[in-house]
Amino acid sequence: MEFKSAITFVDSIVEDGYEYIPAGVDETEFNSAFAGGYGRIQEEVQHEAILGRDDESVTVTWTPQGDLRDESATERFYEDLIYRVAFQKGGQTIVFSGTCDLYFRDTGGLWEVYRWIDNDDGSGNETWTKLRIEGGPGF
Repeated sequence: MEFKSAITFVDSIVEDGYEYIPAGVDETEFNSAFAGGYGRIQEEVQHEAILGRDDESVTVTWTPQGDLRDESATERFYEDLIYRVAFQKGGQTIVFSGTCDLYFRDTGGLWEVYRWIDNDDGSGNETWTKLRIEGGPGF
């Protein structure tokens, strides 16, 4: 699964009550950077800053490790969904990677994301939490 549109992802987030849980390795820095809270509006700003860059190529790849599971009749989730965000500029590549648990809620026939739990994947790459804090790679 691959996409580069911030709008596509942000449109799939619930209007109210979105919860982002940062990767533990970046939790303190994330909470400091977003001391006023983090919700759909902040997610939209961050995704546009990250994916809407004209000066470099950005590729986001999602790799499910399992099936979408039912939490209840109106809630589903992916556990340990692998992500990789690669930025390329002038022959240089910077990669952010990890896994996340994504939770979806049926909101009148549409499945929308209401919780993202970010996790370090042990690769040595920075996580998407760190990417949100920085707003993009430092080329």
